[in-house]
Amino acid sequence: MQLSEIEKIISAGESASLELKTSTAKLKSIFETLCAFLNTKGGTVLIGVKDDGRIVGQEITDQTNLEISNMITKIEPPIDISIEKISLNNNKSLLKLSVYPNAYFLPYVFNGRPFWRVGSSTRSMPQQQYQQLLFENINITKPWDKDLATHVDIQQLNAKEIIKTLNESIRRGRVKARPRLISKEFKNCSCSL
Repeated sequence: MQLSEIEKIISAGESASLELKTSTAKLKSIFETLCAFLNTKGGTVLIGVKDDGRIVGQEITDQTNLEISNMITKIEPPIDISIEKISLNNNKSLLKLSVYPNAYFLPYVFNGRPFWRVGSSTRSMPQQQYQQLLFENINITKPWDKDLATHVDIQQLNAKEIIKTLNESIRRGRVKARPRLISKEFKNCSCSL
């Protein structure tokens, strides 16, 4: 990424998906924010930028890289972080750390705690929100309505309940009404409608 592109991003200021940090001195806070981005819509932390938007950069050493690597392991489930080093003229660099959430792995935690983004601030995630994300994740990874009903034949189905559910789904706009929704086999089942 070119410095001019970074300057354009910075000019928009901090947001729900952008955080500016002066240095890696507060890595814990940086990784809490990355965790929050993972639990929302993703985002980027730019390291080497003052709150007022001035690019100051920082010296990136092997120790800096090791500390970042160690912090990455504290995010669960494991993630890939896009790390880009942008060299500046003063022998310093900007670091751009970006994350993109995967709905199959929500919620993410850093150091055992979940975080989320509220506007341009990072906060501990309330338990109710955390439980909601867990529940949604279970339904994404193993949705009940995608499970095959093995060892059940059409004669064992409750036709009234199926029709009631279909009508309710049509009423709520979840399913489009079709003139021939019930299959021939279902019509021939011995259960009464």
